[in-house]
Formats: sequence, C-alpha cells, structure tokens
Amino acid sequence: MTAKEVDGFIVDVDESVEHWSELKLSDGSTLKLKQVILQVIRLANEYDQNKNPLYLVQSAPIMAIGSVPDNLKKKD
Repeated sequence: MTAKEVDGFIVDVDESVEHWSELKLSDGSTLKLKQVILQVIRLANEYDQNKNPLYLVQSAPIMAIGSVPDNLKKKD
C-alpha cells in the first residue's frame, strides 16, 4: 500500500472533555494518563464505509504520577 497526499481542513474544537485514566500498578503506584487534543483536520473528499467524513486527530499523551509507595522512592 502506498501513501497518498490529501487536502484537509482544520476544524475548530468548540468543546472538549479530556478525562484522566487512572492506572493502579502491581507495585502500588498510581499513574494518570490522558490525551490532549492539539488539532482536528477533516480530510477533503475522503469518507468511511458509512459515508462519514474522515478526520485526522493530532494529540499528545500526558502522564502524571498520582502516587508512589515510599519504598520505591529514591533515598537521600
């Protein structure tokens, strides 16, 4: 399969709710993750099998440490 170049149009995001996913790890740590949407592009003249327009979503992953057990923290 070869890649093809297509035109697209930036679509403004009027509202976004980006919830955190919380991971509880077997070592007792808790991590928080979410995707932050940077830009949405609607591809020109490109549609899925249901005739809906195709979108390209540019996003960035964000991670935060929720908690870490004391025994895993660096000792001074």
